[in-house]
Amino acid sequence: MKRLIVITCVLFACEVVFGQKMQFLTDVHDFGEIKETEGKVEYEFPFVNKVKGAYIELVKSPYRHIRVEYSRDILKKKDKGVVKLIYDPAGKSGVFSNAVTVTVNEKGKKYTKELTLKGYVEPRPRTPQEIYPMKEGNVRYVTNSLQIGVVTPTTIHRDTFRFYNESDKKLTFASRQVPNAIKVVYVTPELLPGEGGILVTDFDARIQNDWGVVFNKVVITTNDDDRPNKTFYIGARILDDFNSWTPKQKANAPRLKVSEEEYKFGEVEEGEPVVHDFVLTNTGRSTLYIRKLKQSCSCTIVNPEKMELEPGESTVVKTTFRTAGKSNKQMRTVDIVCNDPEQPTVTLKITGFVKAKSK
Repeated sequence: MKRLIVITCVLFACEVVFGQKMQFLTDVHDFGEIKETEGKVEYEFPFVNKVKGAYIELVKSPYRHIRVEYSRDILKKKDKGVVKLIYDPAGKSGVFSNAVTVTVNEKGKKYTKELTLKGYVEPRPRTPQEIYPMKEGNVRYVTNSLQIGVVTPTTIHRDTFRFYNESDKKLTFASRQVPNAIKVVYVTPELLPGEGGILVTDFDARIQNDWGVVFNKVVITTNDDDRPNKTFYIGARILDDFNSWTPKQKANAPRLKVSEEEYKFGEVEEGEPVVHDFVLTNTGRSTLYIRKLKQSCSCTIVNPEKMELEPGESTVVKTTFRTAGKSNKQMRTVDIVCNDPEQPTVTLKITGFVKAKSK
């Protein structure tokens, strides 16, 4: 008898928990493949009300491209309804799976359910202006600036710039001004109106023979009537090849410690130089090589005492900020490039206020 009562209670509880629901016939709809150019698509999720007095309180879409429509009326038991989701594929491409949240109110008790739209958007063909958003004269670029990222001193990096002839005449292209560290492997010699071309370059860090952030400018000459010289920029950050270090080298690596990373000079009169000594110390187990000290502008002068520090050794970097011609808040930086694998670049700052000269 007790067992029968327990079973009856469990069944009743299940009816309370699971029966008091808006029963959706499906909670996922797959559109398959749709085209961006064909506009909005929609799907109605049908449901049956299982409880008298229940209603859909809210259907919330976190997406601007999905609009919802639904009835907010209280529904009688066994009433049927739909939640309509309208999907706008404009500006979308590829596979998508987006869910909206349905909040059901059953006599003051609330619960939520997700309805999901899936599919694949075939994007519309892009215009040349979209493919090549940058413009110089009558030539458009995907980009005319390439940041390679971190490279080692022996790296040779090849990359390609893409450009497009937007003029109504044939354009010719030839390399004109090329830095030593850059080799123009190929440039499309000529383009008819509406055609695309390429510039292939090799960046050789061995020839660059520098450390830290470097920039190179490549100039291509054309017969374009508007700005015939086209400019391309190639940047990189040259650091030691820490990936090639052995576990022993890493365990015995040098470590750079600075006395402070920012010197606040307060307030000075315009023309009065700001001088400060930054102290650098090698707290590691092998020689610290200061590869380069790079100032943010020519108004800042750095004079290091030493560029190599043995373990435990320190040195002073005397830094002078010339304030002539400067006013108001100021910040100047000095980048230290070194062979510390944990912080190969450390930036020192000099900040303060320059006031006008007293009359």
